[in-house]
This record gives sequence, structure tokens and C-alpha cells, in this order.
Amino acid sequence: MVASVVTLLIMKINKKYLFFQSAFFALFHLFFSASAVAADDFWSEEGLSKQYLTCINKDALQSTQGQVECIVTEYKIQDKRLNQAYQAIQKMLNDKRRGELLNSQRLWIKFRDADCNYYANVDGGTITRIYSNKCMMLLTARRARELEQMSEP
Repeated sequence: MVASVVTLLIMKINKKYLFFQSAFFALFHLFFSASAVAADDFWSEEGLSKQYLTCINKDALQSTQGQVECIVTEYKIQDKRLNQAYQAIQKMLNDKRRGELLNSQRLWIKFRDADCNYYANVDGGTITRIYSNKCMMLLTARRARELEQMSEP
């Protein structure tokens, strides 16, 4: 008798557990799927490459080194984009405006480097490598987009 009561209780507990487990995983999947779409929209608005999205999303729990490699690779892509946009604008400007743009770009580089180096706090652990490199990548992408917009009619 006691054994059958215990068995019934265990079955009810298991059913409730399975229900809550299923509900949890359904909500978990829904949240992270929506978050991934929202994150992809953010990154594409920043002008980041599909290669970066694939790299950074392939494993949400990848190592710090893996994330830094994705970010550094994308930074190089964005730096090339920035230089192409800068060169395109240079061709459109007279000498005076070219000099002003050159001065502006040099000051922007100093700002970007100082701002992003701030995140590279040696006391902050390995996560600061991600913060600092992501700062370089994002600010470079944003500046590239800004320069691209300047050259649009």
C-alpha cells in the first residue's frame, strides 16, 4: 500500500517535472531565438559581415580566445571598409576639405584608440580582451558607415 502511494506520488511529481521542464525549454528556445534575431539585426545595422555573425554565433559559449579571433577578423574587414570609404571621399574633395578630413580622421583614430584602450583594463581579467577588441571593431564599423554616408549623393 505504502509502495503504491509512493509510486503514485513519484509519477505525479515526474509529470509535473516534465511539464515544467518542457515549458522551461520552450521559453528558453523562444527567448534565445528572438534574441539571436534581434542581435543579428543590430550587427547588420552596424554593417558587420555575415562572416562575423556566423563566427560569433556558432557557439555562444566559445572560449575568450575564440571570440577574440572572430572580433579581430571582423575588425580587419571593417578597417579595410573604413579605408575604402575614406579614399572615396578624398577623391571628391578639394585640397582644403581633404586636409580637414585628414585632420578629422587623425583625431578620430586617437579618440578610438584611447577609448578602446580604456576597456583593456589588465585588472579586469580576460573578458577585457573581448571588450577592448569589440570596441575597436564597432567604432571602426560605425566610422566606416559614417564616411560611406558622406560620399552618398
